[in-house]
Amino acid sequence: GEDTGALGGKLLGLLSKFSANFAAMIDGRASNTNQHHDGLVPSVGNGAAGGGGYNGLGGMAMGNMSIGGSANANGTHADELYGGARISFIFHQIFGRSLNSVGAFDGLSEDEIRTTIGNANGTRPALFVPEISFDILVRRQIRRLEQPGVQCVDLVYDELQRIAAQSEPTELTRYPNLRDRMMDVVSALLKRSVGPTQMWVSNLVRIELSYINTNHPDFIGGSRAVARLMEKMAVEKDKAARQA
Repeated sequence: GEDTGALGGKLLGLLSKFSANFAAMIDGRASNTNQHHDGLVPSVGNGAAGGGGYNGLGGMAMGNMSIGGSANANGTHADELYGGARISFIFHQIFGRSLNSVGAFDGLSEDEIRTTIGNANGTRPALFVPEISFDILVRRQIRRLEQPGVQCVDLVYDELQRIAAQSEPTELTRYPNLRDRMMDVVSALLKRSVGPTQMWVSNLVRIELSYINTNHPDFIGGSRAVARLMEKMAVEKDKAARQA
């Protein structure tokens, strides 16, 4: 219902914000590292291919490592999304469809619902359905929203690794040790961020599980259910009286 859509929208917004902040953080760290080591560039000397070592390193465009709008899709096909476009597709298409595919009653049979209500009643029969049975069933369904969020994190992580591997400057091939070191640093940075991001998504779902808002207008409690039943019976009674 609306609660599921609100949670999906919140997850999408938070993940999008985190991805943007993470991209800015990588870009900022790369720029700071480049400036810090700028004075060391002359000591590197000529590259393996010949002269111009300083110009080769100094001319490296570190902005190529940015994921915001990478158009340099090395090794990709023309009909394949890449970089920021691929991440946007993951957020709005794959992740969105995954959330929308989670139905409110998926995996719940009528027997399971009856059993849950019976267990909540205990030994004493109840006139109305206990609220605890609703809590149990709703919490079970909300937990199913965690997997699409974690899957979205994994897909974005894979794409970030792909970008890092394919957006290196061509000049960097002349310095294999520097290239390997840069790739190791970027890979380690991405790996360190995956775990906390997945935990962040899981914690967001746990926050929603901590309190079930039964006062929401879309929730029909026992009193409203009885009121609707009485209104329906009154309408049917009036209709039968007119027909008579």
